[in-house]
Amino acid sequence: MSRNLIITQRHGNDRHGTHFDSLESAYVDCLSSFGFRVIPIPATTPDFDLFVAKLSPCAIVLSGGGDVDPQLYGGLTTARLSLSVERDRLEASLIQFAVREKVPLLGICRGMQMINVFFGGALDGTTLPATYADQDLLTPHSVQFDACSLQKQFPEGCEVNSYHRQAVALDRIGNGLVFFARHTTLPLAEGIRHTCLPIAGIQWHPERNQVITPLDRLLLEAFRDRQLFWEVSH
Repeated sequence: MSRNLIITQRHGNDRHGTHFDSLESAYVDCLSSFGFRVIPIPATTPDFDLFVAKLSPCAIVLSGGGDVDPQLYGGLTTARLSLSVERDRLEASLIQFAVREKVPLLGICRGMQMINVFFGGALDGTTLPATYADQDLLTPHSVQFDACSLQKQFPEGCEVNSYHRQAVALDRIGNGLVFFARHTTLPLAEGIRHTCLPIAGIQWHPERNQVITPLDRLLLEAFRDRQLFWEVSH
């Protein structure tokens, strides 16, 4: 089986107005350690179908960084947001490909939010902390797990990192999605999964920890091995 993993990147403009893509090396280091051949995809890939067909990916990761355009879910845009129409379009195409081909897909931080928006959900406010305080969203916190194997293995929950200002509220989850992890003290989803497709997302960043946590090791091994939320027959 191919070990090619397609991963999306940040997309923006430099001080000269030139478009660029960028990906933190931590993603490559982390995912490579689980046996993946990590291949970044440009946001402006001219022939998406050919690119994907040539690689025949075994998995897809929607990376973090930047914001999902509020126009995609009926929200309001502010100057504070870091948006890329090209990246939103590319990630929507990758989700469509994952749905059609049943390819395991993992969304990290913004990637989880994009999954939610793709399936008709919304994000909580245009930016946060419009509703919550900075310390609620930008410092490590604990998460609790819904009735699944994670709850059995981590009955007391786990602490995760946090680097986001947009969020998925529990009452704004998209069609066909359910949460499997939630913020311990706030009404926010920290992990979502599709009920019948191998697609799931997490709000935290496993690649930013100096040492992989037991929770993230379990999730990334399951992602690699098409188990848990990424079973093809799921």
